[in-house]
Amino acid sequence: MNKVQELLDVTEQFHSHLEKGMTDDRDVYIQSIDTFLEKRQALIDALPKTYTEADKQVGKEIVALNEKVDNLLENQLLHLKNDLDMFKKNKVRQQHYANPYKGLSVDGMYFDKKK
Repeated sequence: MNKVQELLDVTEQFHSHLEKGMTDDRDVYIQSIDTFLEKRQALIDALPKTYTEADKQVGKEIVALNEKVDNLLENQLLHLKNDLDMFKKNKVRQQHYANPYKGLSVDGMYFDKKK
C-alpha cells in the first residue's frame, strides 16, 4: 500500500473517531487525537515527491476529508474551552461561597485620626 492511500485510511479513521464525539474520559480521548495527529504527520513526512494520477485523486479526497476533520477539531476545542471556563467560574463561586468576606476592600470606610 502506498503512503497516499495509508494517509487516506488514517484520515478516515481519525474522522470517524472525531464524529463519535468526546467520551467521559477526556484524557484518553485527547490522547487518541494526539496519536492520530502524530500518525498523520509521519505519513505526510513520508509522502513521495511525485504522484501518479491515482495518487492525485486520493489526495483530493484527503483534502476534502481534512476540511471536515479541521471543523470537528475546532468544535471539540470550543467545547473544551467552554468546559474550562465553566470550571474556572465554578471554582471562583465555590471559593466566594466558602469565604464571602475574603478580599473585601476598605474603600468607603472612615478612619478617625483624632485621639
